[in-house]
Amino acid sequence: MGSYGAGLAAFLSQAGEHVVEVCRPKRATNRGGRKTDMLDAIRAAKEAPATEHLIQPRLRGEREALRVLLATRQGAVLASTAAINQLKALIVSAPDGLRAELRKLKRPAQVTHCAQLRDRPAQDLEHRMTARALRSTAQRIQSLQAEAKDLEKEILTLVRRAAPELLGLLGVGPITAAQILVSWSHQGRFRSEAAFASFAGVAPIPASSGLTNRHRLTAVETGSSTGRCTRSP
Repeated sequence: MGSYGAGLAAFLSQAGEHVVEVCRPKRATNRGGRKTDMLDAIRAAKEAPATEHLIQPRLRGEREALRVLLATRQGAVLASTAAINQLKALIVSAPDGLRAELRKLKRPAQVTHCAQLRDRPAQDLEHRMTARALRSTAQRIQSLQAEAKDLEKEILTLVRRAAPELLGLLGVGPITAAQILVSWSHQGRFRSEAAFASFAGVAPIPASSGLTNRHRLTAVETGSSTGRCTRSP
């Protein structure tokens, strides 16, 4: 319901229809190559009545506004990280003069310094083009970081409006609070707090062996490196 079906789900809800989400139907190992949207829809319809917990679609409005801002900010952060790695690689292979000039600086200072590099006609072609590449990459980093900060300010404004109490919790900033609101969506989306904890990858599960008595998080069990898993609500 978060991609191609989002528009249809919103339309049906506004028309007064009861809309639920159904997990992807299990496909038989040997299907003979049969795969169409209609066949998948029929499988989903057959499995829905047997589903123990039907899932309510996530809300749109403020929740969707937060989601698109989070996704866009994450894209800017990832692009910024890639550009920083590229800048490091350029510095490592730069001509001796440039490398010596930049190696003693810390990363933020390197970005600022590289963004202000000027063409030096007296230098050879390799030196001039490397300086240009460093300047372009550093300016891209600055632009992406500024974009991420602007988006975070927008996210903070929406979180303060929707659930300011989340920001008072220890360790919860605007990004974490926004992700909680986006995942939770609304009262009734998850059948219990335990289901939400399992979805977030923070539900303790037994992992005892012999005389060792301990628990570990769901995320460890599912192999998630982000603290989230894809268990259904």
